[in-house]
Amino acid sequence: TVTLHWQGGMASADYSVRLEARDGQGRVVAAHEGQPRNGSYPATVWSLGEIVPDAHPLSLPPDAIGEYALVARLIHPHGGASPDAAPSPARTAGGGVQVGRLRVRACSALQSPP
Repeated sequence: TVTLHWQGGMASADYSVRLEARDGQGRVVAAHEGQPRNGSYPATVWSLGEIVPDAHPLSLPPDAIGEYALVARLIHPHGGASPDAAPSPARTAGGGVQVGRLRVRACSALQSPP
């Protein structure tokens, strides 16, 4: 699970959030899409400046050893334009923002004590 923290503004629509794990070539290897807090707290009711934690389950394939960029973006509920992310080096093509990196390492099998 990856928890994003949003800051409330003047949302004009109840956007969905798309969180992606992208490999080094930019391919999406895992994604989750849904309204903040599973739809229980839409963006249009957030108070100005309010910090809203928003958890997203992200299931990687079992063989997903490596490093991944975590990219989040907002999606308009009726297919309209999503809000642009503020200018930033973390901004990605398609209006997303890289919010972090995820490193997955191989784990040796657990052994039972003798």
